[in-house]
Amino acid sequence: MARAARGPTITGPRGSGFKGNSLKAIAARAGIAEYLRILNEREKDFSPAWGGIIAEFHRQEQQVFMREGAIGGHPQWKPLSPRYHRWKERHRPGVPILYLGARGPHQSLANALTDPTTGGCKYKWGRFHLLIQTDVPVDGHDLGGLHMTGAPDRQTVTGARNPLPAREPIRLSMAEVWRMVGHALNWFLEGKSSTRAMYT
Repeated sequence: MARAARGPTITGPRGSGFKGNSLKAIAARAGIAEYLRILNEREKDFSPAWGGIIAEFHRQEQQVFMREGAIGGHPQWKPLSPRYHRWKERHRPGVPILYLGARGPHQSLANALTDPTTGGCKYKWGRFHLLIQTDVPVDGHDLGGLHMTGAPDRQTVTGARNPLPAREPIRLSMAEVWRMVGHALNWFLEGKSSTRAMYT
């Protein structure tokens, strides 16, 4: 003899089932429907997560400069040329790579990327995007961009050739990428936003 078909059940937190038309089932369905509605609203604007991601970015940059680029499997930055190394030791003894003060409103590329209060970075965001870029002007160029790509035909003010190798000042490890993703997930799944007051 065939068994009578059971009505739909929803498993509770302790594994106990309850009938699909019971009060608990109705409440559970209403709760799930409301949570899905909230997720649908949150997915329309991720900007509450940007502040935390910006903070993570600057924390990562502190590690990048402390280790001279050697993070997340990336190699250390290329050393200075012997000639420039001698000049730097004479004029800026003990100052690490990419810490030399730039002409313009910012002390150095390192300060611009590790300290959000210097004004050395620009932040642009919308509901679904975040852009972080350096803003350290030197001779009509952005210093961060010059170091990111290198300048093989760069010349000094005297006209002497002084090639600049690429030393990427912005580097991310996978661990850091996942920490940034975590801010977006915290917003989407739990509604936890990150303050961005200091970055606006």
